Amino acid sequence: MKKIGIIISFMLIMKLIVAQPAFFYHNQQIKLWYLESKEIPIQNDIQKVISGTEIKSLLDKNNVKQDSIFPYFHFIDFNQDGLYDLLFNGKIGAKNHVIIYKKKVNGEYTLVLNQMGEILQTNAPNQSNPLSLTIWNYSCCGYKVSTLVKWMCTIKNNVSYFEVQEQSLIYRNTVLPDVGNNLIPLQHFTIKNEVAKLRLAPRLDDESLIEGVNTWRGNHVSYHPLGASGVVYYLFKDKEGITWYFVKINTGNDFPTKSDRFKVSNEIEDCEAYSYYGWIHGDNLFFVKP
Repeated sequence: MKKIGIIISFMLIMKLIVAQPAFFYHNQQIKLWYLESKEIPIQNDIQKVISGTEIKSLLDKNNVKQDSIFPYFHFIDFNQDGLYDLLFNGKIGAKNHVIIYKKKVNGEYTLVLNQMGEILQTNAPNQSNPLSLTIWNYSCCGYKVSTLVKWMCTIKNNVSYFEVQEQSLIYRNTVLPDVGNNLIPLQHFTIKNEVAKLRLAPRLDDESLIEGVNTWRGNHVSYHPLGASGVVYYLFKDKEGITWYFVKINTGNDFPTKSDRFKVSNEIEDCEAYSYYGWIHGDNLFFVKP
């Protein structure tokens, strides 16, 4: 009977899982940045960048023909300077890539962003709001950690470039809720107990071998100390009436984690520079009033 109960609970949790992190308000407003020009055939501009080191090396490595990636190129104006820049947003081989080239006044292009992953979220373009985008780099091929990185176009002294505004980590097999089905206002919190466990799923499990014999028991990915802050994206009540919250929790020197699966994976050099996504038992949270 115990095994049957576990299976039923697992099936209920699986209903929350989605292919992409929809909790991050998945949208594709990047399409609003796409520009069409009858005067400038996009193929001519693609040829200017496709033989460059960045893309050529990816094509050679994956044995991909140039023509096959043409549909993934688009004209955009990421910094609203009136020039038609080039965006590559698609797959080369089995992996997604986001590459942006800035167009110069003389018609040449220079690389300004080259990241592995796919565009998950962008803002709508307007004159006072240069391009910002969030890139989802999903773990695969034996890797355990996915990243969400928000990039913002910054313009200083008429020079435009991208810099990281926010970055987060998600451990493999974390249950990702679809906030569109149960949208709640974002709520800020702090941890009110001496320590709180961030978990892969909304259930108490301190016994299962999640990653095999070489790691610890339980579905927790990290411990977070008293006072650590974060944001709630979603709530879920299990069959026992326990309230679980899907959260993004901040890390760093002031509120360091311990027994951290992200760090043990050795896939991210500076985990303290990222926030973490996962599930926390409601009894651990103190909600901060706006």
